Order: sequence, then structure tokens, then C-alpha cells
Amino acid sequence: MRGKKSLSCQEFFEAYQGWKQEIFIRGDKKNGVQAGGARLYVLSHHKKRWVIALKYKGENEYRYLMAANLSWKMKDVVQGYTLR
Repeated sequence: MRGKKSLSCQEFFEAYQGWKQEIFIRGDKKNGVQAGGARLYVLSHHKKRWVIALKYKGENEYRYLMAANLSWKMKDVVQGYTLR
């Protein structure tokens, strides 16, 4: 939700593409990604959450990540996701 207008993740991140970054996959392999994130109000949770869109090279669609702790940096959330 942005202001009073509800948007899906796909609609929001079509307008805001993010930027290119390089991250380490499982701690050793470097990979390029297109990533963008925002602190958005999530209707189903009734709270603000970190919502992150992540697209690896060669992929057409974004993956969406969510973090509850708003004090985390976006890059830390993305790096933590790659270690799973």
C-alpha cells in the first residue's frame, strides 16, 4: 500500500526497477542480480515490512522476499536469502 492506494508487488516493482548488484551465492559464487526494495505496508500483516524484489541474470520474473525487521539493510536480507 502506498499512500491510500493498494498495489500488488508486481505493480509496484514494475514502476520501481531497483538496481544491479553483485551478491555471493552460498558464500562463494558471485552472481549478478537486479534488486529493489521498499518498506511497505502489507495489508495481510497489518504492518510495515521490508519487501524486496530480486531477479537473477537470465530470469524473467522477480522473486519477492519479505523481512519483518525494518532496521536490516536490504543487502543483508538478500545475502541471508542466498545462504538458505
